[in-house]
Amino acid sequence: MLMQGQCQHCAGIFEYETGSEYEFCPHCGKKTYCLTPRASKRSFQSIIAWTFAAIFAVTSILFASLYLSEKHSLQRTETALDMTEKSEAELRSNVQAAIDAQDKQGTQAAAQDNVSELAAEGRQALSGIYYCQQAVGKNELDMRSDGSAVWLNEGSNQNGWPATWTTDGDTITVITGSRTENFKIEGADLIDARGNRWLHIR
Repeated sequence: MLMQGQCQHCAGIFEYETGSEYEFCPHCGKKTYCLTPRASKRSFQSIIAWTFAAIFAVTSILFASLYLSEKHSLQRTETALDMTEKSEAELRSNVQAAIDAQDKQGTQAAAQDNVSELAAEGRQALSGIYYCQQAVGKNELDMRSDGSAVWLNEGSNQNGWPATWTTDGDTITVITGSRTENFKIEGADLIDARGNRWLHIR
């Protein structure tokens, strides 16, 4: 039984025996499948459709892969930027804290120096020999600028009694061994706890 087929090369119509798989096209002379024109057309359309579907699928996969790659790259970049900003903020905070601590230390040192200078000036201004006519026994007090002192008796040939002295600006404390004497500063003179005036004679 004869069937009609269509050449897959030149699309020419030819006849072939039922059961034949290949024939030579009478139009172009090339070997072709024995397919009916409709089947051949459907097969061609099917191949085209599957080809476009495959291209679309591959393209979609590529775009999805690129999108995910860009998304991950962007997330990594944002994370790195956040870490960089945090590191910079922490660094600025540490630097500022170090600067503040250094300034505070410098201020404290300057204040301590001022206190020391004022204390030295105060000791220098208060140092000298004080004499009290009403005092019995030790009636002269020699206070030195280095904080040491010596009790003396008027007219005595003894070396005196060593002592130390400090001041808070209003009062003077003289310590001799275990004994402590407190004086109130009044002008250039001192007033002891009994109300006696010690004159700053030199």
